[in-house]
Amino acid sequence: MPSKFAFAKKDSPEGLCFSDNVNPEIAWKDIPSATRSLVLICRDRHVPVDLTKVNLPGVVIPKNALRRDFYHWVVADINPDIGRIPEGSVSKCVTVGGKRSQHHDGFIEGLNDYTEVLKGDQTMSGHYFGYDGPSPPSNDEKLHWYEFNLYALSVPSLNLPETFSAYDVIPLLQKHCLGSASIMTNYAYAP
Repeated sequence: MPSKFAFAKKDSPEGLCFSDNVNPEIAWKDIPSATRSLVLICRDRHVPVDLTKVNLPGVVIPKNALRRDFYHWVVADINPDIGRIPEGSVSKCVTVGGKRSQHHDGFIEGLNDYTEVLKGDQTMSGHYFGYDGPSPPSNDEKLHWYEFNLYALSVPSLNLPETFSAYDVIPLLQKHCLGSASIMTNYAYAP
């Protein structure tokens, strides 16, 4: 994944800085004929459970460390007729302190997991709606892969609350999913 789609990038041998944090384009075609809406979820399945060691100098997070999912983007009630979410249309930078609720013409965006991870940081704490890209631990031995999953649903809306996350959407997918497609990419600070 090019760094322009990331939340952070390397700015020196030992440091990180904000990246462009531009959302990538997601487009679709040939969806099931009964599709009434779509859901898009981007996740990293390789985030360490223990975040206390992240980016600490002289500390390495081993490949076999316990891992969990981290959701970078949750989009629901997507009108299938729009055909795509263009690059840079919902995110063009890192927004310190979070982003406001993201209601767009043709879809809505939920909270991503930066909301939870950054809640203890006085500067960064806030509600992070919409897309925020990769920022894998610079001291992690494991390569992080990012899955973009698109789900075709049989209902026009999931009737989600104003503030929702992947944890609200995922249980509903099994009940309404007609089909899905995915693409994966990785991101690392070093080649």
